Amino acid sequence: MTYFAIYFFLLVVAFELYLIVWVPIQLKREDVLQKHVAKENLVTLVDTLRREVGGIGGATSLNKGEVELTRTVLDLYALYIREYQDALEFAQILDLYKMLNRYQAVIEQWKAKQFSFKKETVDLPAAYQYLEKKNRL
Repeated sequence: MTYFAIYFFLLVVAFELYLIVWVPIQLKREDVLQKHVAKENLVTLVDTLRREVGGIGGATSLNKGEVELTRTVLDLYALYIREYQDALEFAQILDLYKMLNRYQAVIEQWKAKQFSFKKETVDLPAAYQYLEKKNRL
């Protein structure tokens, strides 16, 4: 019975040491995996956005400038992310996700033909008539 108690005591101590050492290692490993998956998803998202911007059509010359500016910015972000993805912290990856999600919302508006800039025209003959009438000319 004494040997059983000693054996059981040593087994419990070994199990506690195993948990003390193994659990933190697994938690760190899961953080690394989570960060790696987040980096891969970030690269995929920026590539998807760049592809979607390339498919925007039916825009005026003013709107084409808006789309081209966004395409250039997304290209720069893609280069940055690819070059520095190993140095990015998890919080930085989340910030980049938030920013790219805003771009995604803008691109969805563009697909629905809702651009930020609209070209305004002035009806000059009507404006002249209004000014003549107002000034009694």
